[in-house]
Amino acid sequence: MVEKVLQRSAENKPILDEATESFHFSQPKVALYFNPDKSEGTGSLYLTTKRVVWLDDADAAAGFSIPFRTIICHAIARGGTFEHFQSPSIYCQLESTDLYEARFVPEDSNALDTMFKAFSECASMNPDPIEEDEGDFFYDADEVAMNVDAAESAASRFDSVFQPPSEEQLAQMHQARGPLAGASSEQFEDAESGASNGHAEGEEGEDDDAMVHNAKLQRL
Repeated sequence: MVEKVLQRSAENKPILDEATESFHFSQPKVALYFNPDKSEGTGSLYLTTKRVVWLDDADAAAGFSIPFRTIICHAIARGGTFEHFQSPSIYCQLESTDLYEARFVPEDSNALDTMFKAFSECASMNPDPIEEDEGDFFYDADEVAMNVDAAESAASRFDSVFQPPSEEQLAQMHQARGPLAGASSEQFEDAESGASNGHAEGEEGEDDDAMVHNAKLQRL
C-alpha cells in the first residue's frame, strides 16, 4: 500500500523504525510519477531496507512511502518504452488497490543503473512470505538423491504391475480354462451342421409318415 509521508526527521529525511529499518541508498532530484501525464514534483529518493520513500523538495509535508513487498517488479525504462512517457526512469509495478505503478525519473539519467541495482538489493531483502502449505523449496544433495531413488522404485513397481504375461503364463491360463477353451471353431461348426442335418432328417421322416397314411386311405 502506498502511504503519504507527512513528517520528516530534523535532517529532512524519512523517520525510520530503528529496530527493523536502516538507510540503504539515496538519490537527489528525482521526479515521481504515479500517472504518466502528471508529476508529483521533484524530490529526494530514499531506499531503506524495508521501503521506498520519496520526499518532495518544495513541500515539507508532502511525500510517499512504498513498502518493497508492494512492488511486484521494477525495471529500467530508458525512454520510449511506455506510451506517452519518454523520460528515462525506474518503473515499478505496484500491488495496490489505488495506485498501480510508479516511475522515478532522476535528473541525472546516468544514475539509472545505480538506482536499479539499489532497488534490486533492497527487493532481495524483502522476499514474499512463504505460505504454510507451500513447504520448503530448498533441498540439499542427500534429499535430492532420496527423491530420485524413491521415484525409480515407484517406476519399477509400476512396470511390474503392468508387465504383460509370458508365453508360459499364457499356456497355463489356457489350460486352466478347461476343454471348452481348446475347442476349435471347426467343432462348433460341426455341431451346428449336425443340428441342421437332424432337422432335415426330421422333416424327411414326417414326409414318409404322410405317404404311408395316404396309402392306407386308398386301400379303404
